[in-house]
Amino acid sequence: MKLACVIPHFNHSATLFDVAAGAKRHLDDVRVVDDGSTALPEDFEARLEKLGVALIRHERNLGKGAALLTAARALHDDGVTHMIVLDADGQHNPDDLPRFAAEIEKAPDSVVVGCRDFEHAENVPGASRFGRKFSNFWCRLETGIKCADTQSGFRAYPVAGLTSLRFRCRRYNFEIEALVKLLWAGYALREIAIPVFYDLPGKRISHFDPWKDNLRLSLLHTALVTRRLMPWPHRRIVGSANTLSASRGSRFGIGFFRLLLKCGGFGFALWFSRIVAWFYARFDRRAFAVSKGYLELRFPEDAGDKRKMRRHFHRLLCELAGMLLISYRTGIGKGIPLEEKGKEFLPPPEGGVVFVFAHFDCWQAAMELMNLKDERRINIMARPDRNGNFDKYLALRGERNFNVISTDGFSGGLIEASAALERGEAVIVMGDRPVAGAAAIDADYLGGKLKIPLSPWMLAARNEVPAIPVFAELEEDPERIVISYRPPITFASAAGRRVRPEELAKGAAEYARELEEVAMRRPYRVFRFGDETADMQTER
Repeated sequence: MKLACVIPHFNHSATLFDVAAGAKRHLDDVRVVDDGSTALPEDFEARLEKLGVALIRHERNLGKGAALLTAARALHDDGVTHMIVLDADGQHNPDDLPRFAAEIEKAPDSVVVGCRDFEHAENVPGASRFGRKFSNFWCRLETGIKCADTQSGFRAYPVAGLTSLRFRCRRYNFEIEALVKLLWAGYALREIAIPVFYDLPGKRISHFDPWKDNLRLSLLHTALVTRRLMPWPHRRIVGSANTLSASRGSRFGIGFFRLLLKCGGFGFALWFSRIVAWFYARFDRRAFAVSKGYLELRFPEDAGDKRKMRRHFHRLLCELAGMLLISYRTGIGKGIPLEEKGKEFLPPPEGGVVFVFAHFDCWQAAMELMNLKDERRINIMARPDRNGNFDKYLALRGERNFNVISTDGFSGGLIEASAALERGEAVIVMGDRPVAGAAAIDADYLGGKLKIPLSPWMLAARNEVPAIPVFAELEEDPERIVISYRPPITFASAAGRRVRPEELAKGAAEYARELEEVAMRRPYRVFRFGDETADMQTER
């Protein structure tokens, strides 16, 4: 890892040399990008050379964004991995540079933003306070990630991100565009609280044009919000999304449909969702690829016809949109009647139980209804995605009434889930898709093979509690949600000993037959989106 400090400069000679000297105290590689300044002292270059600061020059003023991109390309050629940007006007304290370097050391695949402390600073312009709140609001809508100071000029960029992505902005709006697109690309956000200094209004030099630059920012946010709504995935540089839940949709997208529901009602929102579904069906190649495995197994007669496969995919997405809207209606108490079947299979209220759900029909709404009716405390084993949306269900609901047990921990959540079962609580586990790296077994499914996770059955065996498959279906005439509790899948007691996968194979195969039965009955309500290209294999 190699760091450099970059100071973009345009007619700030009165403060530049002190800033550059302060930066040199902490970093050997300090570079000034002079963006076509028109008022420079005669000894400008000599003074920078004496400080040991490199100079990059633009013959004419191209904008702060252009200066940063020029620097990034030069740093990339020199093998520098991270660029810490420091404004030349003396707003920021160069002595904070080691703190940025420490954050980069902890998380190299991050953008580090210095959040200015306005509460303890004097002479803070009102426009700066308003501009920060305005920009923070829009950036959160565009990324789903909260940043406390999206307009701060003191930040650290990964050079690879700046040189790999395409940026349209070249002036002050570049900093917003760069932050949003780097977050879209998978870089994490890290923040540091920093002091800030503002000179008296009469002495302050600012090149921000209130009319032109605010117009540029407004146009940029319009473009970014529009792009956020489009179904095409963003280019990712860091990491990859394991499931579509982590890379499709956001709190903003969900909030948009909530607004449609409120203003136009369920029918209007459902109609609009079909338009969005058409865009996904037509343009989202990854979503189509990960659903294709299931569709080819379910509709083998159309497996070689791409057009027919697209039609099946579109119907699947339309049903998914409808189920998400139903989930929201349920979550806000819009009285959808509940009918329960198979309640005789449930253990007493004081007994622990593993509820095995599938990504089928209105499973999100069923979770909410069970949470309201069941006397036990309900826990959900889940893998929160990067956007913080632990499934679209909780984003729709807007509240977290469930206790979420993360599967990202050391034990994959099994220790926490076992403790909940010992307390007589319920644990919901998705039984039709394994978490990456978790134990799974191949089971017969629709003439092919389906990977079934072993975690629900392992939990049940270790804690000597029943594992009950649960399927929820939306029925019409009259409209109601039917929750079916299937007979428990039981195993030999494994308390106090290690469970062998072969002991669980029979139960997993039995559950796969249940999944096959609902897929045959309601083929367009199987929403098992994930790495199906690896999970499903056709035997034909």
